[in-house]
Amino acid sequence: MAAIERDLEAAAGEAGEIAAWQAHDADRQDASRQTIHEAMMLSRLAGDRSMELFELTHLSMLSQFQHRPHETLRIADDVLTNSVLPPRVKAIFEVRRGRALAALGDGTRGFDALQRARSALAESISTRDPYWARWVDVTRRSRPGIEEWHTRSWASGGRPSPRSWRLTITD
Repeated sequence: MAAIERDLEAAAGEAGEIAAWQAHDADRQDASRQTIHEAMMLSRLAGDRSMELFELTHLSMLSQFQHRPHETLRIADDVLTNSVLPPRVKAIFEVRRGRALAALGDGTRGFDALQRARSALAESISTRDPYWARWVDVTRRSRPGIEEWHTRSWASGGRPSPRSWRLTITD
């Protein structure tokens, strides 16, 4: 009976993740936040750490979307320091950390976090990467010449654009 209960909690947690994305896409951010919190609780009760991490990526995305860089940073730092992560999951949280630091005006540390994200993705997909993280890649929106300017600007203490890095879906 306990195994069936855990399976149901895990399924409900995953369904909650989908519902939270739907609420976000419908620009119902408060509903998305409430739903993702409930989904995380269910995933934790089920012992589904992979889904809980996925839900934490959603919560950190919401924090970023709602211009809450301190919250985004706390989530990312907590996951990065308290978990042994597969490469692509680590990359997601390093990107979130980097963008939060950039939004807070700490371009040097933000750039370092984004470089760690790129390093985490330097190898091919790991067997440790969950199915939901296999699409992750870190790319620049800008052209190579602009990328060099960003690097110099960040190194000299200039305020970086937190939107200059993003997660993208790759084929």
